[in-house]
Formats: sequence, C-alpha cells, structure tokens
Amino acid sequence: MWSRRVRVGAAVAGAAFLLFGTVGFFAFGPIARHVARKKVVSRLQKLLERRVDIGGIDVKLDRVRMHDVLVRGDNDGEHPLARIDTITAEVDVLDAAFGDLRIGRVWVDKAEFSLITHKDGGDNWRDIVDRLRQHTPEGATAQPGKKSLRPELVTIRHGSFSFVDERSGNELSFADVSGRAAPGGHVFLRLLRVAGSSALGPRV
Repeated sequence: MWSRRVRVGAAVAGAAFLLFGTVGFFAFGPIARHVARKKVVSRLQKLLERRVDIGGIDVKLDRVRMHDVLVRGDNDGEHPLARIDTITAEVDVLDAAFGDLRIGRVWVDKAEFSLITHKDGGDNWRDIVDRLRQHTPEGATAQPGKKSLRPELVTIRHGSFSFVDERSGNELSFADVSGRAAPGGHVFLRLLRVAGSSALGPRV
C-alpha cells in the first residue's frame, strides 16, 4: 500500500515538476530580460550617472548578454562616451529576480570609448574615474545580503579608445585595446595601433 502511494506521489511530483519546468522555460526569457533592464541597467545608470541604452538582451540562467549598448552624458562631444557591441555578464538571474543581484565576470567586446576635455575645462569622464576609485575602507566587511554591481573581473576585448583635449588641441587614439581589471587589483592593458596629433606638430 505504502509503496503504491510512494509511486503515485512520485509520479504526481514528477508531472508537477515537468509542468513547472515547461512553464518556467517559456516564462524565463521575458522575466530575465525584465530583470536585466530594470535592475542591471538602472543600477548601472545610477553608478555611472549616465544614460545607458541597450539594443537587445539575451539571457541564460547564469549570464546576461546585452547588445548595442550606448553610454551617454551631457558633456559628451560628437560621439557618446561609450558605444559597445556586446557586454556579457555572469549573473544568477533567478537570485536577481528576488533581489540578490551579484555580478561575476564581465566581458566587454568591441567597445568604442570617446573621452573629451572641453575648452572650458569640463569633461565627460573624470567624475566616473573618481567614483570608480571609491572602495570599501580597509578592514570593513560587506553586509550580508548587500547587493553589489562590482564584478569579479572585467575583460575588454578588441575595443578602441580616443581622447581629445580641446584646450591644447591634442588628440590620442588606440585602435585596438584589450585588457582586464579586478576591483582593488591591477589593470592590465594592451594598446595597439596608436595615433596622435598635436596643435604644435603633425599627426603621428
């Protein structure tokens, strides 16, 4: 008798699990995209204090990939601060849906960074550098359950970088930039295809 009940119970549980899994599979995509847009993007905007627009999102249980990302600010010049082909981040989407948002490794592919210092001394990048330099004081401990947007490791692959100083007329660009950085650690960069020009001389 008990063995039959166990078998029936197991069958019911299995059917329920299968049904839940099927429904969950089809519902996961929209839910995960909502989590990415409302939580990841909104908090990134708050962290950078810039507008962040994304063209599309692909999601899996363990990662989120954003396509055609634009980061814009009021002090940008002709080009936005950043134009990124794809950003792939390790995120536990199910945990994030319940408020526990943590980011693991991040890959940034084919990003175009455009930094500018205007003639009046204003720029579109210095406040972000100062903000990202802030860190938890030595000896402090993280609060349990505290949400974090600080990734474990950021890897940049095949990006580009340009800097324009309107005050001096100097320009500097790197057509191929790759590297990696971890919070509180060293930054490693590979800068290739360097070009520059100055108001005092020709382009090099």
